[in-house]
Amino acid sequence: MEAAATVTCLPTQFGPDFPFTIEGRTGPGSEQDPGDSQYRIISPDYFQAMHIRLLRGRYFTEGDSERSQPVAIINEKMARQFWPNSDPIGQQFIIGKPMGPEWTEPARTVIGVVGDVRENSLSESAPPEMFVPYRQVPAHMVPLLVRAIASRWVVRVKANPLSFAPQAKQAVLQVDPDEPIAQVRSMDQVLSESLGRRRFNTMLLGTFAALALVLASVGIYGVLSYSVSRRVQEIGIRMALGADRREVIRLVVGEGMSTALIGIAAGLLAALGLTRLLSSMLYAVRPNDPLTFAANALVLGTVSLLASYLPARRATMIDPMVALRYE
Repeated sequence: MEAAATVTCLPTQFGPDFPFTIEGRTGPGSEQDPGDSQYRIISPDYFQAMHIRLLRGRYFTEGDSERSQPVAIINEKMARQFWPNSDPIGQQFIIGKPMGPEWTEPARTVIGVVGDVRENSLSESAPPEMFVPYRQVPAHMVPLLVRAIASRWVVRVKANPLSFAPQAKQAVLQVDPDEPIAQVRSMDQVLSESLGRRRFNTMLLGTFAALALVLASVGIYGVLSYSVSRRVQEIGIRMALGADRREVIRLVVGEGMSTALIGIAAGLLAALGLTRLLSSMLYAVRPNDPLTFAANALVLGTVSLLASYLPARRATMIDPMVALRYE
């Protein structure tokens, strides 16, 4: 067991939003226009347990206690949003002041900036976050926070994490026998649950897309092959007049492919405009992903080529006299 921490909520899960005001600020973050950020109470080992990298400043230590200067760590998103042109390290802000005196904390000094962590879903951008050490939570706020925020523990182990669940439960009960324990999960399960709905949407969207591609291929093949079959008599006349078999096939295939390529190009342009409407349902794929467009164009182009070539080849193999009598 490498590290453990008590936290208000885990990555990919919602946490409480608290307003804050920045000392000496006018504009965003001032008393007239308070800022808003995720509020997370953690122990010093939380960042190491979750492998959240430190970008500037320092992590919390055991020295950050109720008798020391109130401090906070913010994420990169909060630093960019509220200190875009300055270094947030050493800056002070007050949490909860717009909510009333019962939620107000003393002014906290920013001592570090950590990397962003996604909150609700891996496909959504990270929100602004502020982290405070649990030992520095004001005593008058503890009852309010206990009612509003569930406590969670993070334990990092080197083996199967769920195999350590009994030991983790026992350790918590030794500290507080009345503490209820529920939802013991691995981070893999947490991540899987956060992606569950998006995976289902992606699978459903992929199924419909594959079905649409099959229907489009069948339609193209049927239209082009029917078009070529209607020209059997014309092909017979050309063959009777001495036309070369390869030239006839090249002529028919060229005319069929030119029509198909115009349709494919029009379809790609329409798809390029419409896929932006589906961007919220996509994960790890851009709405204008070139590989996806190229693959679909290749499939439809191949189907068009076969739909033109195969009937034309069959027509050129028919005896010209039979082809002339073809209805």
